[in-house]
Amino acid sequence: MPLTSITEIRKQEILKAFYQIAISEGVENSSMAKIAKVLEVQPSLIVHYFKTKEDLVSALIDYCLERYFQIFEEEFSRPGTPSLKIKNLIERLFSKEWNDLFDDGVFYSCYSLIFRSDDIKSKFKILHEGLRKKLSLIIESYLEFKGEDKSQAEQLSHQVFTLVDGSYYFINMLSTKKEQALHLESAKKLAQTLLKIR
Repeated sequence: MPLTSITEIRKQEILKAFYQIAISEGVENSSMAKIAKVLEVQPSLIVHYFKTKEDLVSALIDYCLERYFQIFEEEFSRPGTPSLKIKNLIERLFSKEWNDLFDDGVFYSCYSLIFRSDDIKSKFKILHEGLRKKLSLIIESYLEFKGEDKSQAEQLSHQVFTLVDGSYYFINMLSTKKEQALHLESAKKLAQTLLKIR
């Protein structure tokens, strides 16, 4: 097996352990020593692959990005008309499936670091711009299919993601699953109205 493959496998193991610790204890309470203990290795091995905790957080954000992009790739490759694809995608964006892709506590802990690290801020910017671009391409295809002006695709993508981001931020403050579901349903309907999805 090539060395690069072994390296990638080991990095993924470290990253998954870091993610699980961050879920239970928070990003701020995670450490290379705790990761090493979970993996039953020496801390020096963790440092060999990730020199600093910031490197770990940066890799975790990349991992997050890959998880989110997965849903878009599935919709791109799924058979069906652009109308069906955008309808399915909006359903998924405002669903538990989307919310469960990455732990909210870990996401917002990482997000708070944008105020102290330009590198982390840049990562989040790339993540959000990438997601908006993917959605914009699907909306563009949908508008073209309907014979409508596709120049508004980018603006519509920003509006939908404003609803997505705001909704998931807000529902974490709601007390019950029912309240959360009702709020997501309301946001989804607003997104459908914006895109004129029947």
